[in-house]
Amino acid sequence: MSVDGGESVTRYDPSSMARVDVGIEELGDDITMTDFSEYHISEIRKRARGKRIFISFISIFAIAGITLGIITGVSKSGTKTSRLSSKLSSKCSPNAVSTLNGFEDCKSVCAQAECCGLAKDDPGSCADERADTCEAFDTYCTVLSFDYDNNGKVEAREIVTVPPADLRINEVCEWDSLASGEGFFACENACKPGSCCYEVIETCLITNPEICDDYAACGILHVQQFVSVPPAVSNIAEICAPESLDDKDGYNMCKNACDPGECCLEPIEACRVENSDICSEYEVCKILHGTPKSHPSSIESQIVTKCNTNAFVGDDSQAQECKDLCQPAACCFTSNKDDSCNTPDNEAWCSQYAACQLLDHIGDDGINNNKEAQDVVQSACSDTSSKGLIACSNVCAPANCCFDGSLDCTETGMDNLRCSHYEACGILYDHDKNPNTTTKPNPVATESDQKSSLELAMHISNVCSNESIQTTEGSDDCLNLCEDNLCCFADDEEVNCLKDHGEKCVVYAACDNIVHGEYALKPEDTSSQTSNNIPVENPKSYNEELTEKCQQAKITTLEGFNECLDLCKAHLCCSTTDKRENCYNDHPNECDDYAPCAVLTAHSSSLSNAEDIVDGVCDVESIKTREGLNECQSVCGEHLCCFSPIGTKSNCVDTLGEECNKYHSCIHLTLATGGPVGIRKDEPNSISSLNESESEGFDYKIPEQDSLGFSCSEEHIAEAGETDCDNMCNERSCCFEEGVGNCKVTDKDFCVSAETFCSEDSS
Repeated sequence: MSVDGGESVTRYDPSSMARVDVGIEELGDDITMTDFSEYHISEIRKRARGKRIFISFISIFAIAGITLGIITGVSKSGTKTSRLSSKLSSKCSPNAVSTLNGFEDCKSVCAQAECCGLAKDDPGSCADERADTCEAFDTYCTVLSFDYDNNGKVEAREIVTVPPADLRINEVCEWDSLASGEGFFACENACKPGSCCYEVIETCLITNPEICDDYAACGILHVQQFVSVPPAVSNIAEICAPESLDDKDGYNMCKNACDPGECCLEPIEACRVENSDICSEYEVCKILHGTPKSHPSSIESQIVTKCNTNAFVGDDSQAQECKDLCQPAACCFTSNKDDSCNTPDNEAWCSQYAACQLLDHIGDDGINNNKEAQDVVQSACSDTSSKGLIACSNVCAPANCCFDGSLDCTETGMDNLRCSHYEACGILYDHDKNPNTTTKPNPVATESDQKSSLELAMHISNVCSNESIQTTEGSDDCLNLCEDNLCCFADDEEVNCLKDHGEKCVVYAACDNIVHGEYALKPEDTSSQTSNNIPVENPKSYNEELTEKCQQAKITTLEGFNECLDLCKAHLCCSTTDKRENCYNDHPNECDDYAPCAVLTAHSSSLSNAEDIVDGVCDVESIKTREGLNECQSVCGEHLCCFSPIGTKSNCVDTLGEECNKYHSCIHLTLATGGPVGIRKDEPNSISSLNESESEGFDYKIPEQDSLGFSCSEEHIAEAGETDCDNMCNERSCCFEEGVGNCKVTDKDFCVSAETFCSEDSS
């Protein structure tokens, strides 16, 4: 076999992995390798493009086989392997393979380990004898598989060219045109040139967004057509009432009544269009597929709400509630066939209780912290047998919204879910562990922007250029962007996550500059980011305080509400459902720590007559009663950001603008702790704390000048005293907190001026 025109290799020695001449001198005297053929690289590519695998009894064995291939073997670091890993991480970093020469260098190095990919019963296989070395190659050489267009380099996103659509495609692919076989094939042929626009590989959409839009009419080929739905039974509303679904017989009766109208509940537009009146009769069937927000009283909604890991953390009472809810379905999970009720007839009923299997993986002590929660899910998903993967699927049931981009955890009512607990569930989805889902699941799902990867790669390239990171501020900016993906560039293959993060490492390729570049940070500055992907646990005392003070029961008094708000005010952007304001993607680790703050913004919505309603329900007298306070909270929740410290990401006046003025009476919720810092209408250049009688003079506009600098200037202090400066510095106290509670990570610019005017050194 020839390697890039070099000498042919005629024999492999599995015991010694005898050295070949291609680039071997670069890897050290004791590293031994063989040839990695094009066939094996193409096989890696196929694995990297694997489609999402959904757990079902039909496909479970296929998943088990794929998963075994991913996790087989435990790497053991040795001197030789460490040196090999160091070389490979340099030669095959995402940054290195972005050029033609760099790609060839990596390919030459990786082309020396074919014996690793051979079947174990092949005489030439070295997979067992050289497991450590093979693991190193497998980790770093994966990057070669991302050259989808075979142009000899790996860019932020590979380019796939789609030809323009037929100008008549909208006409050819109309419903009426597809009524005949001839018309159907005409549409199918017109759509073939743009078929990649509908494939799992999003590269096509990213690089050809406008052309793919022209193929939108082809979506008609992917839906069921001309479905006739029979009328629903007359008493279907009674059959499918929530109380009727508690037992197996009632549930199955409802399901049987709903099955004829199943397509009415699926994303098949033709079904609803052709049967609009009849489909309306099946609306009640949505309870079988409802969410905690749409159907909070359904069994499945209660189970996923009470039996997810975050509900258990530090709260033993939740564990008992989960056990009580799950008791009727104990027969679904028993290993005794005689006692089991998990039969084909009851499969759907049992699936409501899937999350109950979490109880099999926690001890009497419950779950005490976030790390334990992650370990519990990891344990549940460690068995790759068909039975084990079903158990994993059950435990992961509450976290579907963390991985499905079409779902939004907040909008489905899963406000109390912590997606970072469920990272191990990625094994159930893309088997190459798509980084956009499994590495850092997002509890506030947003609409996918097909151009975002390219834009992000360009942004990272600018922020993390060698020129930018020469300064402390520049290196901090780069580190903030890269912190969750520095493991892509780790020299230790046990730490390196290129194989797991996949293409995301290519998008973040420029981050390598801060690890290995000319102006790289010292090892101790990046070790915490490169050593693992698990967020660092915050001090238990603070987590306990946040969890305790931000329980729903605690915020039913004005004092309790403000105790929670005081802890959360600089991190409200983590849980807002307003996609313009949400900052979770920017600071997932920090936001995970502030998950309990979501209680402040839950169950709130914008109102067209907000100004009239808010003034009525949030006046000073009304919120003195529990009912009045609750009503004011429900109206103001998503607009508390109007009162967050000005200059922080959690302050939304620049986005909501005049809308904040409509909600000005919400300020009464915040006055218990001395009031927010605001800008007076009559004195636009003066910023100070507001009290109850002054709240009508509040205006939500940010002055052009540095308001902190103005309030703390010698001239202003001489004229008005230190009160304004002190109030604004109090708002920035989070900049000086140690550990959790510090807002410098999420609001660096906000804290820069605080260090200038508010620190002890500035006095």
